[in-house]
Amino acid sequence: MDGFQKGINIGGWLAQFDVNENKRFTYKERTDHFNNFISVKDIERIAQWGADHIRLPLNGDLILDENGEEYMEYIDRCIQWGKAYGVNIILDIHEIRGHEYGQMYNVIPLLKDRELQQRFIEVWKKIAGRYVNVEQPVLMFELLNEISDASQGYLWRRLYKEVVNEIRRIDNNHYILIGSNDQNSVFELNSLELLSDDKIIYGFHFYEPLIFTHQKAHFSEDMLKYNRKIHYPDTIHDFVEFLNDNPDYINKFKWIALEKNINKELLEKALTGARLFCQYSGKELYCGEFGVINNANLNDINSYSEDMVDLLKEYGIGYAYWNYKEMDFGIVDKDSKILNNDLVSILFK
Repeated sequence: MDGFQKGINIGGWLAQFDVNENKRFTYKERTDHFNNFISVKDIERIAQWGADHIRLPLNGDLILDENGEEYMEYIDRCIQWGKAYGVNIILDIHEIRGHEYGQMYNVIPLLKDRELQQRFIEVWKKIAGRYVNVEQPVLMFELLNEISDASQGYLWRRLYKEVVNEIRRIDNNHYILIGSNDQNSVFELNSLELLSDDKIIYGFHFYEPLIFTHQKAHFSEDMLKYNRKIHYPDTIHDFVEFLNDNPDYINKFKWIALEKNINKELLEKALTGARLFCQYSGKELYCGEFGVINNANLNDINSYSEDMVDLLKEYGIGYAYWNYKEMDFGIVDKDSKILNNDLVSILFK
């Protein structure tokens, strides 16, 4: 994981680009957004902060549509910026047809529809073919963001092995990142099938405990209903009562259902699976997302992030913070003004 130790996500640029506006962009609005949301100055700033890489979420459908060449030129542009400033890049398929975020009760279309799977494979063949000869910056291919596989991982394991094989027909050099089931859950790392390819990296995301990192999130029904300001560290004695009153949420929060305190010890407990993976698997591990919603107090965001960085470094796990700009978690606002200088120091020290 040299070159992928401390990074940041560039979410909201080439994927989820209409989330902040809460509407579907026209072609012109989308093009204007791609041209203006992120520039070379942002990559220069990220390099100056001390980051060694960025994670770049992509929309796989746009790679295949009639304007796919135009879309990929934005990826080319970012790669050139990364090369200019010594910032490596993870190309992450964040969105693609058939991928349904958070669906753990029914098998998502991508995992059962062969036509959708062939489209997914075609996306990766195009990416692999286009960038096979790129050596600088170092590229990593992340197959799919936050997969949800209701088959307990059986279908995802079958699909990712096939995609890896197709990429390796074209490109034997670039690293490939495979995420765990249940939205890249740290608790699902032990369900991954480890491949013999020595350039495969395995990944997870970490937003535990959600009642802190997603407090009062406007996009989360349970957090709006709980509606409590949470600090770090803090006590959560009332959360058991909340779950008892709202049993539909118990499964989502089952690992924390009986906890009473939010602190570093709780983070260590939640990261046990990651620590054991690193200790016993013989494979490298990467945390592609962690972060705290901007609803939280700055001091609490900083304290949590400092503990997370300490633990990930102790375990030898590279990471990327979510997110650089806007998206409810951004370190900079829509005008690229830095919101939290202390957090920058914590993440990239």
